[in-house]
Amino acid sequence: MATFETEEEVDGATVKKTWFSTGDRGLIDDDDFLLVHGNSSELRAAELEKRAAAEEAQREADVAAASLKAKEEAEEAERLEQERMEAERIAEEKRLEEERIAEEKRLEEERIAREEEEEKKKKEVAERTAALARVGVENPEDLDDETADAILARLAAIEANLTRLQEDIEGRNAA
Repeated sequence: MATFETEEEVDGATVKKTWFSTGDRGLIDDDDFLLVHGNSSELRAAELEKRAAAEEAQREADVAAASLKAKEEAEEAERLEQERMEAERIAEEKRLEEERIAEEKRLEEERIAREEEEEKKKKEVAERTAALARVGVENPEDLDDETADAILARLAAIEANLTRLQEDIEGRNAA
């Protein structure tokens, strides 16, 4: 067994004491009695248990903090995903509304074009009917388009010949 020595002064003389290293912990009181408080290995074990408990508590706190952080990050990711989906939904609604407005505009333009075309045809029919009526065609609205166009073309040719003949006559009279 290991020993160690200490020196202390008692009544002016130095006293050398030898101690056995048993691992016991204690102190000598005022009456020179040895008071043992425990064994160093027991104290070390208790200290290790305290340290292990503190480390376990710290690990649990770290795990709880990491779990909380992961939960918060997941919630934030979910919130961002919901915001993204809402933005996409709004963009899609806007796109559909723009398409609807464009389609309404296109249909309105087509309606106006049809009305203008119908008005143009009515005007042409009215002019043709009036021209046919001037030359004495009875019920010109009953004629089919091809016959009416042939009569009008022949009439235009006759009018052109008449105009040319009148110019020739005026030219002879002037000369």
